[in-house]
Amino acid sequence: MKKTALGFLFAGIFMAVLILITSCGSSSNSKSSQFTTGAGEYLAETTRNLDNLEAGDAIITTTAAEGFSKTSSDLSAKQNPNKKIIKNANLDIEAKNVTEAYHKLLEYITAQGGYEFSQNLSNNSDYATINAVVKIPPDKLDGALKYAEECGKVINVSTYTNDITSEYTDTELRLENKRKALEKYYDFYSKATTMEELVAIQAQIDQITADIESYEGLLKMWNSQIDESTLTILIKEASDPNKIPEDIEWNSISFKTMGKLIRNGFLAVVNGIVSFIQWAVIIIASASPVIAIGAVAWFGGVKLFKSRKAKQKQKSGPPPEQKQQ
Repeated sequence: MKKTALGFLFAGIFMAVLILITSCGSSSNSKSSQFTTGAGEYLAETTRNLDNLEAGDAIITTTAAEGFSKTSSDLSAKQNPNKKIIKNANLDIEAKNVTEAYHKLLEYITAQGGYEFSQNLSNNSDYATINAVVKIPPDKLDGALKYAEECGKVINVSTYTNDITSEYTDTELRLENKRKALEKYYDFYSKATTMEELVAIQAQIDQITADIESYEGLLKMWNSQIDESTLTILIKEASDPNKIPEDIEWNSISFKTMGKLIRNGFLAVVNGIVSFIQWAVIIIASASPVIAIGAVAWFGGVKLFKSRKAKQKQKSGPPPEQKQQ
């Protein structure tokens, strides 16, 4: 009786172990199936929302991505309230000594924290010009333009600004959303179970990475333009030969000088005519032997031609009308 009870006890334990193992395997398969489905749904949903992400909207994910998305209003509230303004200027100066004027202005700009970006000196028939581009902190730009009046005569000053606050904020929003999306795609990539899922997710990772690099480059360029103003400088020499004079002075020649010029011109023309005749006589005299031989040959040829023509007329007889008469 005891043996029978002990047998039933062992049989019960064995069945319980089998049920537990089967239950664990089923639970594992169920979890794997749930992940595969969840990853696929997230991939499909996020792909559909990529266009909205490009427009600056927040990503709306499935339940697998809860806690990731943020609305545009939440992010906008955290943005830097300061304006993002790019400020640049052009400056044209006229100076007696171009090099000294430029070095004087550059020395001031350097003292204000600026520096020379490029410079070109041109000398044309002792007339010099300098074209230069300098970088200077935006808050020091107006002071540099004012100081330029001490370096020469300011011909033209033009200042222009560009408020990029809206574009800057929008780009920061897109960049933050892209970074969040990239983190989520890496999480799904580590949990993917099929090659198809790996390839599809990797393609999205590559695209988002390229977008992030593009936005980061754009923000970096804007930051450099915001932090440093560009001042384009043109310095011309005051004695510009092409410059139109402001005052025209009377500078006509005297009548005495006018008479001398007429006399000199008349003599020059007469001398030219006489010289031409003289050289013509010299050439003809020098070539007279050749001219004489040519004249004899020409007259001889003409005479011979006329003689032959007369003989041909005699041989042919009188015209038909004369024969009938």
